[in-house]
Amino acid sequence: MTRHLGTTSECASTSGSGARKRKPAAGTTSKLAADSGLPKKQKTAAGPSEAIPAEDSVPAEDKLLKVRTEFVKRVSDANLNQLLDKLLKSCFINDEEMQAVRTKVKAEKARNLIDLVREKGPEACSLLIDTLCEVDRCVSKVLKLI
Repeated sequence: MTRHLGTTSECASTSGSGARKRKPAAGTTSKLAADSGLPKKQKTAAGPSEAIPAEDSVPAEDKLLKVRTEFVKRVSDANLNQLLDKLLKSCFINDEEMQAVRTKVKAEKARNLIDLVREKGPEACSLLIDTLCEVDRCVSKVLKLI
């Protein structure tokens, strides 16, 4: 997933250089296991050799579903309006959908926004995540989106 970091310099600095430590994929062995003479699939003290999905391999719809409850608690009404504006500008939602969400109280607005965007597909979900990272880096960090 490509992040649009815009003018928020802290989002750019907290996202790192892209060099993240990742566990080996399933079916692969680390150099240590290969050198130790252990069988390739043997469990070690570190746990089973199951692959943990890379952060970017988790679909955006699933990320939104996972953070939905905390998003509802933490996002501000002003930031919800900015998210709606960006989705409208990018043609992922129309005026009627925007107004239907905008007229709700904050918690219902946040729930409806996530549910609406998840129905629109992965591009809309990615845009919502990227825009949230731009407009509210603190909430994005708490939700572990950046």
